[in-house]
Amino acid sequence: MRRWVAWLVCVFAVAMPVAALSEVGKPRLQEPGPLFRIWADHKAGYIDGSGKMVIEARFDFARDFAEGRAAVNIGSDELGNGGKWGYIDTAGRYILEPQLVEMPSRMPGLIAATRPAEGFSEGLAAVLVSGEWGFIDLTGEMAISPRYQDELGLGAGPFREGLARVRVGGRWGYVDGTGKLVIAPRFWYAGNFSEGLAPVSTVAEWGIQGYINKKGTFAIKARFASAREFSDGLAFVVTDSRQGQGGWIEKTGKMVIGPMVFQRLSSTAPPIVAFSEGLVPREVDGKVGYLDKRGRFAIKPQFRTGGSFSEGLAAVLVGDKWGYIDKTGNLVISPRFQLEGGLPSVGDFRGGLAWVFTDGRAGYIDRTGRFVWRGNRAAP
Repeated sequence: MRRWVAWLVCVFAVAMPVAALSEVGKPRLQEPGPLFRIWADHKAGYIDGSGKMVIEARFDFARDFAEGRAAVNIGSDELGNGGKWGYIDTAGRYILEPQLVEMPSRMPGLIAATRPAEGFSEGLAAVLVSGEWGFIDLTGEMAISPRYQDELGLGAGPFREGLARVRVGGRWGYVDGTGKLVIAPRFWYAGNFSEGLAPVSTVAEWGIQGYINKKGTFAIKARFASAREFSDGLAFVVTDSRQGQGGWIEKTGKMVIGPMVFQRLSSTAPPIVAFSEGLVPREVDGKVGYLDKRGRFAIKPQFRTGGSFSEGLAAVLVGDKWGYIDKTGNLVISPRFQLEGGLPSVGDFRGGLAWVFTDGRAGYIDRTGRFVWRGNRAAP
């Protein structure tokens, strides 16, 4: 259920990995453990895995920690609009004082204003300065000067496997951690690298997508209506958008599952097509089960909807309540979290905790279903 956002809340648990060296060659700091974003008295702060407040709730808006850093806002509304963004470390100290401001939307009503502070990945974070994107390092210093932009303010993506997609002259290319352009900007669309490949579409083949390797050459020719990133060795592709058909390919480009008609897993969730921990949810006749990488049901269709597996558990909707199953399909946390407004009210497990929303209150549960922290209100 990656990136599920409930209509009343936007707090999710994030496990922060500990590593000695990032893929772009920059040192990462050792971290005390996962921190989890919470809301208290209309302010955002952070707790640890025991539910103890470690960074007091003093920010008007905040994002999750990644690599020991989190973007925070002072002066925004409760949805994060306006104000100024900066970054803090796991002790709550600023590594970059709030100074970044959002870019007004050039298509009001269709696209929201561009947030100027992205999360850290491989030691770098994309930031927006005077309408152009650059990257800061873990100390808050500018590592790659602001120079990337497009008409919608979406000029740079996160670093993945040593490369980040950037917009130059109206086309997408890729830079390394020094800012060197290593794959020329010639793509109309460019995704992130994953497992050595990235989905792209050239201008000449507008809307037809394939996969390039890190040399910028096509490893899988452009022939799909849509292509997703690889996960667990497989990637979902749309073969016929008019008929709603797609399936999963391996890295040779061979389709190993499908093609089949794909669904949105009902109106209560966004489409989930990425394998996670060897399984992916699939709907058949109004019921959701889980396919394995051979395309067979490892967990038979029986749920109203379901999310991705994370840390061995996946959220499923039984009737109008959410619970969690293990990889055998057994309910290990009984369904008791109420469906709110027809939208998901639970999150994935990260760092041993999962965010849930029930009875008008947001909180975090552990793998037994016990609350380790519960707020007195919903987050905005």
